[in-house]
Amino acid sequence: MADLKKLGIWQPLHNLLLSSNTSDSLKMQTLWVIGTALQNNPAAQLAYLDLDPLPTLLKSLSPSFNSAETRSRALYALSGLLKLNAAAVQQMGVVGGWSALRMCLEDSEIRVRRKATFLLNTLLIATSPSSSQVNLQPNMSLPTSETAPPQIHANSHASMLSDPSSVSTSALTLAAIQEEGEEEGSLSLLGALISTLIEPVPFGVDGEMEKDDEFQENVVRILYTFATSCNGAFSAAQKRSLVGFLGGITTTQGEEHVNFGLTSEEWEELSGAVRS
Repeated sequence: MADLKKLGIWQPLHNLLLSSNTSDSLKMQTLWVIGTALQNNPAAQLAYLDLDPLPTLLKSLSPSFNSAETRSRALYALSGLLKLNAAAVQQMGVVGGWSALRMCLEDSEIRVRRKATFLLNTLLIATSPSSSQVNLQPNMSLPTSETAPPQIHANSHASMLSDPSSVSTSALTLAAIQEEGEEEGSLSLLGALISTLIEPVPFGVDGEMEKDDEFQENVVRILYTFATSCNGAFSAAQKRSLVGFLGGITTTQGEEHVNFGLTSEEWEELSGAVRS
């Protein structure tokens, strides 16, 4: 995609999100353009971050003012801004970003829940110059699917190449998901993830749907990443909840165990962390 900073387009695009006269349809399309421009482009991430966009993007996640499609596109844009961008993730706690993502776990639109959990796991995965998740060799052609290592170019990835730590979001995300909610008795984001896995809030126009396989797989993957890659420890209460849930899932379907997308080895690792 063309360099939107050189073209002077970032501010006009952001102004469309700020304007109360922008229709929901136009906002949805604007968020798609922003999200696409940000994907795997640290230079674009830094240029857009200069406009302090997080409060506006987070406001676009509210079901009170935005359609389901717009909320889904807002997560697409937010994901593009946050992935491999420690500076943006650092700001999430200041602007209430983690609380907004927590609210997404109960969104009536299941696509919003799926994207929010996929994003959380992506941010939680550790990255380093030697990590397979990001290759810092300039001009190296790599696969570009959602789960593949990103393609690195010296011009758009100058900040990443000069400061490899700028891509590290794991420690910031780990601290955020374990932090207790501000309101007394409210769950941490990790606790909310466990709760929505065990007792998912119904979704759909009339709340007619109860469970979604992809959403549950995303949550279980986050728990696996937390316990193994991040060496996170579940609280005693969280372990009790998960032991009961995982124990009830070990029924068989023919020859295969229900393991929410984890391999048998990964399932054993997660189960061991829960029972330790």
